[in-house]
Amino acid sequence: MPIELGIYRFCITHEGTEARYIGEAASLRSRFHGYRTPGKSQVTSLRINKFLTEQLHAGAQVAVFVATSKVSITAEGQKGVVDLSDKATRRMFEHFAQVLEQDAAIDSLN
Repeated sequence: MPIELGIYRFCITHEGTEARYIGEAASLRSRFHGYRTPGKSQVTSLRINKFLTEQLHAGAQVAVFVATSKVSITAEGQKGVVDLSDKATRRMFEHFAQVLEQDAAIDSLN
């Protein structure tokens, strides 16, 4: 996993069901390490670790999608590059992705 910052999405599918989790991190390597070995006070990391572990043991498939660079947005016909080094920008895109992916058939883990 790259050290760099980014926005990520877990897609978990099992027996016709789908769940997703979308997040952002200043260091993807550190964030994913936190999911593998969460500290006792890391509530979200503990929850995601437990869910992923249970799903993998049950035979689920987990896909991870990461955006780290060359992220752009088009508005009113103009394309602009997004600076993911700004935490507020990463958070905005994290929440934007959550809104775009709202679907009654998909369980959001956020």
